Amino acid sequence: ETAAVTLKRIVPDMDFVFEHDNRLWGAKGDTIYCSKLGDPFNFNVFDGLSTDSYAVNVGSAGDFTGAISYMGYPVFFKEDRIYKVYGSKPSNFQVISSASIGVAKGSSKSLAIAGEALFYLSNNGVVLYSGGIPQIISSNFGPVRYKNGVGGSDGLKYYISMQDESGGHHLFAYDTQKK
Repeated sequence: ETAAVTLKRIVPDMDFVFEHDNRLWGAKGDTIYCSKLGDPFNFNVFDGLSTDSYAVNVGSAGDFTGAISYMGYPVFFKEDRIYKVYGSKPSNFQVISSASIGVAKGSSKSLAIAGEALFYLSNNGVVLYSGGIPQIISSNFGPVRYKNGVGGSDGLKYYISMQDESGGHHLFAYDTQKK
């Protein structure tokens, strides 16, 4: 006998996606998603195995504003919170949050690693984050508030292009060796 067989995989709609430990991680709204181990197209496998997919609603106000793999962990940001996912498999994943300076809405592309530190644009300015308390490093930029940051790194220097209140664009560089 012959018959048509249709296979369908549903991938969640995500605003931020990155690879970490052979899984795709992502976020949308208030939910963190993780694909099946080694299978970036499967987000709905829940068989009780270490290779399963994972999803969790963090239950805090606001949507996620950025995400990245940093210091061996998936890290997710809201404007006022940082979330790290600890563990090696879905049965022991733990999402730990801290009230802290997060990524500004519209500046998810400002996330970049330079000199082993993570940099991004927050609502309070450019931030250096090394796993503890984020530090504002942009006080020398003056009282101008910036938005829509896009960042990058050459490994030692962090570069960020930002838009000022009047719509003008500015490019800044931070040398991690010279501070």
